[in-house]
Amino acid sequence: LLGATHPFLLKYSDRLVPTYEHSKDQTWFKLSAIRGFLIESVFAAYRGLSPDTKDKLKRLRAFGKK
Repeated sequence: LLGATHPFLLKYSDRLVPTYEHSKDQTWFKLSAIRGFLIESVFAAYRGLSPDTKDKLKRLRAFGKK
């Protein structure tokens, strides 16, 4: 079972491994921080879904790749 925080690696696992990053966001409107918050929010919502719903979403995602 893989664990990751990078969006690419999250495709292969449902488990998140906490990592810590110290950075100074010098982008306009703190875009990097906002992006990180949105990604964390989406994955937190996904973890809260029922296993049946997760399976349906995974099948839907696989259907779109064909």
